[in-house]
Parts: sequence; C-alpha cells; structure tokens
Amino acid sequence: MKKPAIFLGLTFLLGGPVAFLSFGSGMNLYTAGGLVMAVYFMVTPSIAAVIAQKLIYGQNLMSLRISF
Repeated sequence: MKKPAIFLGLTFLLGGPVAFLSFGSGMNLYTAGGLVMAVYFMVTPSIAAVIAQKLIYGQNLMSLRISF
C-alpha cells in the first residue's frame, strides 16, 4: 500500500470519530470544547505521519524533515 493512502486512512481514522461525536452531539464551536476539537484536528495529520513513518514503516522520523 502506498504511503499517502496509509497517511490519509490514519488521519481519517483518528479524526473521523471525534468529528462524528462532536458534530453529532451539536457541540458549539465557539466554546472551549470547540477550541480543543479544532486543535486536535490540526494535530491529527502530524500524529498520523509519525505513526505511519515510525510504527508502520519503521523508518527514521528525520526523513519527515521535522526540526525542533
């Protein structure tokens, strides 16, 4: 399987249930919970990239060109 497909699948698997539960419950986006959800959605692609790169492919994270 190609890396982009795994990355997208992980991103949707990590973010999809949260979106379904929060939007399905009628959460107001202008509350603290809405802010936490938005931050989670912004971090989800990074989490998926780290999972795909390190855990699935066993490669070094430096190939992602992340510098701290």
